[in-house]
Amino acid sequence: MSDRFSTSAPDGAAPHTDVGSYAIGALDEYETARFEEHLIDCDECAAELESLMPVVDVLSRVDPPSYVAAEQTHREGRVLQRMMGTVGKERRRARRRALVTSAFAVVLLAVVTTLSLFAGAQMFGGDPASTPEALPTQGEQLPPDPDGPGIGGPSGGDQFQGTDPRTGVQLLVDFQEKDWGTQVNFMVRNIKDVEECRLVLLTTDGREEVVTSWKVPDAGYGTAENPNALELTAQTALERSEIAFASVQAISADGKSATMVTAPN
Repeated sequence: MSDRFSTSAPDGAAPHTDVGSYAIGALDEYETARFEEHLIDCDECAAELESLMPVVDVLSRVDPPSYVAAEQTHREGRVLQRMMGTVGKERRRARRRALVTSAFAVVLLAVVTTLSLFAGAQMFGGDPASTPEALPTQGEQLPPDPDGPGIGGPSGGDQFQGTDPRTGVQLLVDFQEKDWGTQVNFMVRNIKDVEECRLVLLTTDGREEVVTSWKVPDAGYGTAENPNALELTAQTALERSEIAFASVQAISADGKSATMVTAPN
């Protein structure tokens, strides 16, 4: 291999002088082959060749068929075609690098945005104590709270009670007006010998709405065998002014209902 392809050069000499000639296709076929062999192991020549790519990119915009037609020799035509192929490969590599860079930027932006939103939520999020209280679950058992509003404490709304002289079942009901409708807290005592019951609201215009139902154990509720009364809460979209009264109905195995108690009665 000639000295001009050497990775070192004598003092005062310019090493790697064929990079520019190779880039513009000025080397003959033999010199081109030798230089390409040298380029495999020479990082310096590879870096210099990459720095010349903008110039080669400009040359690549020349219409190859017109340029080849203007050349006078077959050798020059072959060199130009080889150069155009090299330039095309470099441009494709550049596009791939740009695509990878863009994809990385998109992922990085998404991560930064997510972290920013999370930090903002932590910084500006509302005080947990001020978060609106979740609605009670339909049929949720009320914990005994003698100091709280409604059943077992001061009334949180309109409170009524009733005792049926025939069945002996007692019903205490508390209607609390809400933005979304009415919350119904109620307590049932002295009920047994039935399998299933439901709470029904009768409206002022004669409609009925079942708001919840429950099973009754053998010992019943609020009885000698089970002194604990049944305490439940239910919700309805009916406004408080639409509700006339509430009743507890027993449901038989064949689906028939019988009123056990009404409040107010």
